[in-house]
Amino acid sequence: MKYFLQTIIASADKNFMNALKKDTPNNIQDWIREFIGGRAYIRAMKNRSERNKIYKIEDLVESGAVDLTEARAMLARARDKNQSMDDVIMELERSYSLKNFKSGLNSQKSLNSVATNKTQIPSELQLKIDELEKKVVALHNHLFALEEVTRGLVERAVMDATRIHGIESVVMALAHGSGIGADAEEMYSRTTGEFLNKRKNLLKL
Repeated sequence: MKYFLQTIIASADKNFMNALKKDTPNNIQDWIREFIGGRAYIRAMKNRSERNKIYKIEDLVESGAVDLTEARAMLARARDKNQSMDDVIMELERSYSLKNFKSGLNSQKSLNSVATNKTQIPSELQLKIDELEKKVVALHNHLFALEEVTRGLVERAVMDATRIHGIESVVMALAHGSGIGADAEEMYSRTTGEFLNKRKNLLKL
């Protein structure tokens, strides 16, 4: 009976995946499934938010924004580093942005060559362009690093706020249990109001 139920579940999962499966070149879905695991992949496809992330990766490959070989390498690297699909999407978009920048730079080089009727850009100008390209790439990398730091700070702030709220609840419960609930509520309200007023005054500076 157990084997029969497992067979039914597996068949239902297979039919569900076939219904959602997109006609992707070289089947990038198989690589994503290998990246997150078979059962986790099925759960992800049943969740709208997670499914959209998978489709996002597929769209980047299908549109030619990211090379299939590059996408596979990123998925393999992310799996080894135990990274999430959000990390993979961020890396793919980062690669796409850098390609666009280099493509635009190459187009500008071609326009300069035509305008000046020369086959090569002068060495001094080429060095300046190369230096500028390195600076832009470095700034691009710093931007992603800053984004990671900001995300970490926000997560820490949420955790701290949740922890503080939990402590407040325990203290107020003890106060009510001890018969001083009303006094505790009044003191909490007054202290909170004073803190908010001080914060408001600081923001005006």
